[in-house]
Amino acid sequence: MVLFSSICREEIFTAALQQGGWSVVSPDVLTAAASLSGKSIPNSLQVQTPGGDFSARVVFFQIPSDNLSGVDTLAFVDFMPTEKEPNPNELPAALFRKYLDLSRLERLVLWIAHHLPQPRFLLCATAEACSLFCVEDETLLGQCSASPNAEQVKLCLRALENRALDQIPLPDPERLSRELNRWLGLFCGTVGPTLRWSRHDAERLARHLLLGLKALLAVPADQRNASLECLGVTANPTDAALVLNCVQLTTSRLLEVLLTASANFAPLGTGAFSALEIKGLVRQINALEPLRQPPIAEIFRLANVRLQSRILLPLVAPAESMHASWKLAYTDPLRINAEMNEDDLYVFAPLTLELAECGFGRVLEALDRLAEHALKRAERLGQADFWQLDMFESAASAEGDDVLTNPLNWICRRALRLKATAEWREPLAFLTAAHLLEVRMRPEYAHFAPQSLPALPDLFKEA
Repeated sequence: MVLFSSICREEIFTAALQQGGWSVVSPDVLTAAASLSGKSIPNSLQVQTPGGDFSARVVFFQIPSDNLSGVDTLAFVDFMPTEKEPNPNELPAALFRKYLDLSRLERLVLWIAHHLPQPRFLLCATAEACSLFCVEDETLLGQCSASPNAEQVKLCLRALENRALDQIPLPDPERLSRELNRWLGLFCGTVGPTLRWSRHDAERLARHLLLGLKALLAVPADQRNASLECLGVTANPTDAALVLNCVQLTTSRLLEVLLTASANFAPLGTGAFSALEIKGLVRQINALEPLRQPPIAEIFRLANVRLQSRILLPLVAPAESMHASWKLAYTDPLRINAEMNEDDLYVFAPLTLELAECGFGRVLEALDRLAEHALKRAERLGQADFWQLDMFESAASAEGDDVLTNPLNWICRRALRLKATAEWREPLAFLTAAHLLEVRMRPEYAHFAPQSLPALPDLFKEA
């Protein structure tokens, strides 16, 4: 039974976008603009999954903008109707009951957005809903039914009326955090009894699954395909279509991939699962009947915005300390050079923070400030005829001074020390790793190859 007309839906959205000043752009024009990178811009999308195949038409819209490219681009991916009824488990209301953000098709399209001409916005229309996203962090900006009328479409696209970064209506971070905490409760309530684990162990598993997913995807666009292949998604661009082949990985395989990615980025000693632990967990999962295995794949339905460190904070910080954790960061900004006791290229002591006194917010602030400091330091060292002489660790160390090649690891190894009780070290290391993954994706770090943080445990060494 066909419940909606894709052609009619496309006409309604096109009319609404054109009324707002957006113009349809031919894929041929976009392909010509991308010719230097050898990209061919698709005008259709084919998704092959174990549950069936889906086809979508892809239409691009642009509008003049104040950004560097001079335009904002919106990709409208409109999935064709099928003979199947809409999947009730993919409806927005059903997803929200589990505190999930994305349907299966929305997740796949956002994952492969790097194959499109860097759209700032994505409008994804499926048999269950029409949703408008900000591509960078996958924030939901608007949503309406799968068969909308003109008024519903206008409401769905309202966020596009003011496209300046500081004017787009974004969700409340506290609400995102509360919902993520509730998702964590559901996850632990399922995984704990199934694996006969305590709440503490189930939370540790959830944290490192999230960190593993973030580590896999926090890579440059040209490396994203390899990460997606690890998750069972292969993209095959052709002249006019982008074909996605999706293989359903087993629960145990997903666990292995994500926990290994977490351990590779944030090493042992900070709560990551060892190879032996992963092997034991895989055996335990494989011994369960398929219907009793925990729904690990649901983690993919969380939007990237929920993986940001400020949203993840409630997963590690007590609820009563949330506001207090940011107070010092806002009222007394760090003075990095003075706090580090640094004179030009000589570092006499790292910045030392005591969690009980400064809170988690101060730690995140320090990481941001030290990331800026590390870039300036790398620039000065690159221009200098001599090497750094840190007084608290020999410059002749076998590790060398990696501020020139891996400045984020340098922060952990030389620039920052955290004082925390044993119970807080693992959550604090997790939050640090999650935040440094975000730093790694900033434009100013684009010329550094993505690398791990082998020195992460050094954060807790005595200065």
